[in-house]
Amino acid sequence: MELLRGSKEEFLMLLNKHLSDNKTTDRSKRRPYFEFSYDGKDYKVSVQASEYHYCTPRLDNMEYYEEVELGFPDFLFSESFIARYAEDVDTPKDTVYPYVPLEVLAEELELLVKVESND
Repeated sequence: MELLRGSKEEFLMLLNKHLSDNKTTDRSKRRPYFEFSYDGKDYKVSVQASEYHYCTPRLDNMEYYEEVELGFPDFLFSESFIARYAEDVDTPKDTVYPYVPLEVLAEELELLVKVESND
């Protein structure tokens, strides 16, 4: 599990590393969850990108993806993020978030850890 300081740049670097480290051509294999820890709290969310996922480009094993498919977070994204990206806004922890730009995801995660560290 990655321990983060919470900057957008750090999230972008780790998200790309996660996708790069977990390349696969086997459709039956799921990539592991993207897991990180911030201020003593652990988080995880499925981050997928391949020809079979809602991502851009929709190709396997790319070095960089502009948009990724998210799913099944163990935390709540912001209301605006859920409204814009969740397939099912009524079950935000049990749904898929298609075509989420990596930049937007990094900003959302940065916001999440800042909000939760202020609670």
